[in-house]
Amino acid sequence: MPALRLLGRKWLAASDDLVFPSIFELLFRFVWLVLIALVVEVLYPVTWQCKNEGWQGGSFVRLFLCGTLTLQALLLLLLSALAQQSARGTITDSGSGDAGDGPEHVVAGCVLLRVRQKRETREMRRIQMLNDEEPIYTTDVRKVFSETPPWMNLDDALHYLKLSVAAYGWPYVLYRHCFTGFCKLARHLTCCCCRPKNSIVTDDNCCMCNFAGIKYMSNVTADDIIFASFNNRVFEVGLPEDTAAHKGMSMGAAKMLKRLLPVLDRTFQQFPHYDLILTGHSLGAGVAVLVGLKLRPRYPHLKVYAFSTPAGLISREAARFTESFVMTVGVGDDLVMRLSVHSIENLRTKIIQTIHATKLPKYRIMLNGFGYALFGVPARDLESTWRRPEDLEANHSDDSTDALLVQSVSTMRWACPEDFMELQVMPRMLLDHLPENVHHTLETVLYERHTYRATHLV
Repeated sequence: MPALRLLGRKWLAASDDLVFPSIFELLFRFVWLVLIALVVEVLYPVTWQCKNEGWQGGSFVRLFLCGTLTLQALLLLLLSALAQQSARGTITDSGSGDAGDGPEHVVAGCVLLRVRQKRETREMRRIQMLNDEEPIYTTDVRKVFSETPPWMNLDDALHYLKLSVAAYGWPYVLYRHCFTGFCKLARHLTCCCCRPKNSIVTDDNCCMCNFAGIKYMSNVTADDIIFASFNNRVFEVGLPEDTAAHKGMSMGAAKMLKRLLPVLDRTFQQFPHYDLILTGHSLGAGVAVLVGLKLRPRYPHLKVYAFSTPAGLISREAARFTESFVMTVGVGDDLVMRLSVHSIENLRTKIIQTIHATKLPKYRIMLNGFGYALFGVPARDLESTWRRPEDLEANHSDDSTDALLVQSVSTMRWACPEDFMELQVMPRMLLDHLPENVHHTLETVLYERHTYRATHLV
């Protein structure tokens, strides 16, 4: 529908944006009409008594009541006609070819893209069945890790994920345990009066709440922690010339290295037989990979466990270099792992293409979106939504071994960088990034593997 033009300017509201406002006002006016009708029913007979009492205003009261009733009825008819007219055509119908560019078009495009991506997934599965191809995802953990080095395994990944999550400190404990979080932290807190002068903890508050959160979530004792820094400032160091990494995370990595190198030197002098493992979730995962890249020449046995690593972290050449010492784990349709300039451009292009391919009006798309959020996308909508379903083509990529992608709670595969170049508009695209969901997924996969082994041993 074309955008509305008023007072010499173009507004973001289009003519098909009036469906829901018209319906809401229609309901309000109907209730108002019923109330006015009740008032007229009660007061109209009383107005005839005004003349008997010597007052001549009864006719004006009757005129006001009947006029108000008639006006409300006319407004109901006009609103009905406006809603019907606005609901005609499709979202892109326009006499001037202008389809509108308001935020409601983005929402409608995301709803349609959800349907399109589900249709593409169904078609891809059909092709695999016809060609007798093996499924992309598998539940066999041994098959997934059959060609990987021994340190790449889910048991160690789950262990280091707990440490990654513990780095969020006391706010995460209170987030996970809203009512009992303080009680869980209380026994790990340190009174400011009893805090040692040469503490291994820096940049924490007086009671060392973040340190208490780490001890609670990781089950690591204070004796096993050599150094803990909770510095959370940004942009403290400059970015090196010609870097091929994300600017903000590169700054964080440089700052961490400045503090970490002296600690590592002292630690390996005391424990020379120890290995060095870096781990982190989300932003922490990105910083861990960058720190690992810089420390790798100095510590050749270094390993990195990264969880839900943000997209656009390093260049493709650097990513290939990290395959030998970095294990990345992602869950489902994680938005952050796919969020980059390229994926946003692809999303914009696909939204425009998808909007032009539909035959539905905007109000129908919005209503369907509410239904999809509650009940999922029905199979009939995969075909009935489009003018020509055959024009919707899916892009597929080959597999590689760059990141472990866990789909749902029981299937997984190794994914290549191309798998993260397109944003997936799915219900769990935000939830799949949360650390508790990554932890739950890994626990479920390992539990199913142990249950499978126990069943076959019996």
